Amino acid sequence: MFLQDYIKHQIPPLKETDTIATAKEWLRAFKTGSLPVLSGKKYLGLIDEQGLQNIRDTQALLSTLAFTNQNYFVFYNQYINDALQLMSNYKIEILPVLNSKGEYTGMLTTRYY
Repeated sequence: MFLQDYIKHQIPPLKETDTIATAKEWLRAFKTGSLPVLSGKKYLGLIDEQGLQNIRDTQALLSTLAFTNQNYFVFYNQYINDALQLMSNYKIEILPVLNSKGEYTGMLTTRYY
């Protein structure tokens, strides 16, 4: 089965122009360990609370961060088993889904929203 049938849109992605404070609020509000960050439709990477923990300037923009986990994604036409394997290997509950142009189209999640 292809994963395009499982793409969720209930949780909005963060934008590179959002602040650290906004990212922390959204992580708490959506009760998730990570959220995707976008520049327009381009996927930059996942942000998590651990990565934000030691940043003192909560008004700093997400664009100032170096994303080390930008390879955590799948393409919309991959099999669902590929996505589940990635999520298990990296111990993440949200996995961004990209289209054939590499643009963000939504996410897969192991949580029910």
